[in-house]
Amino acid sequence: MAYPMKNTMGFQVMNTTEEEVHYAQKRNKIFENTLDKTISSINDRIEYVYGLSESNQRLRAGTEDSLLEFEMRYEEMQDPEFFYSKLANRRITETMANIVIDMRLQRVPTMEAIQKYIRNYRWYKVQPIKVFVWVDPNGKEHLVCWDGQHTLIMLYLIATQVHKLNPSEVQIPVNITDGITIEEARESLMSENGEGRVLFDAVDMHEQGVFACRDTGSKIKSHVLAEQLQQHLEDNFMFLANPRRGEMDKPGALTRTQEFLDPTYSHLVTKYFAQWFYGLNGSSRPAFGVEVAAMYNFFNQCVNSGMELDRRYIKQVAMVCRSVTGDDFDGNMVWDRVRKIYEVYFRSTQAELPEEKRNRISHDGHKNDKMLAFICAMLKAKGVAVPNYDPYFPVTEQDLF
Repeated sequence: MAYPMKNTMGFQVMNTTEEEVHYAQKRNKIFENTLDKTISSINDRIEYVYGLSESNQRLRAGTEDSLLEFEMRYEEMQDPEFFYSKLANRRITETMANIVIDMRLQRVPTMEAIQKYIRNYRWYKVQPIKVFVWVDPNGKEHLVCWDGQHTLIMLYLIATQVHKLNPSEVQIPVNITDGITIEEARESLMSENGEGRVLFDAVDMHEQGVFACRDTGSKIKSHVLAEQLQQHLEDNFMFLANPRRGEMDKPGALTRTQEFLDPTYSHLVTKYFAQWFYGLNGSSRPAFGVEVAAMYNFFNQCVNSGMELDRRYIKQVAMVCRSVTGDDFDGNMVWDRVRKIYEVYFRSTQAELPEEKRNRISHDGHKNDKMLAFICAMLKAKGVAVPNYDPYFPVTEQDLF
């Protein structure tokens, strides 16, 4: 969906109303909430995950199948008394209904992993749910899960779907951590990866870094960098997409994460890329892999060349890039053109060589270098400054769009 634009001081600015909010703005709200707005019941958390999936019915069916397989494999575990007696000696137990999930500390659950745990259930591998005590604004105490969300959801599904019990009737093992702060819980969570755990991926780690800065003012270098990167995205109606959330096709989604999460890139590269993407199309579509890699490389060259870029320059680059389709940039279309003109150039370099010394053309590697040569040629043809670079191959004006 393209959002209406208005012209302000020569720049295109998105014009939205309360009824028409960019997806990225809604998505990035997760970083603004306080604890009283980010706790969730176990069932609501499950439904939230189902709601994110584009194949909602398939995911639900997978859960149903795993529970059926559990019933067929583990006949003795269908007896609630037997099942919970195995867990009762696992330290302290608490009523399942009293436990809520902190969505700032616990990333979006992977239902496929939970289904696997159900199919291969082993009572002796069930670890206590790590919780801390939180009192809500109404004075009610809650046990907040800060680690063990996947185990908690597995036990909830077995209790409610197999044993047909109300969560208020079920006691499960917990480890109550008195006095732990959000910051300490996050540090522990990010450092503990072991067998049977769903490991934090790079996107999870980025989000936890942002939460650390916004929740507790963390000054840890990696957390501060995560906050800087996140702010650049938010300023330009973008967000870091996570495949688990079914959001790779949403407007403003940064679908390729390698460069964004690479600490060797200055945060300014992300700033310039996000400004370019917003100037290009108002962040009205996802940013795809080829264009992300190519333009990150371009702006990285700018930074390394010592260029001082302002929004006017970024807008000029965006306007030139629009010439690819007339109103947007298509990375795949550019790459197809680059590949063809490089092949012509390469064959010309081989024509005068004896046949036994000729090399076969290959597009493996140097893709960004080839794209850089083409993009810089596009800009120079329009009188726009380019960074210092060593052209991988010559590009003429006749080769351009």
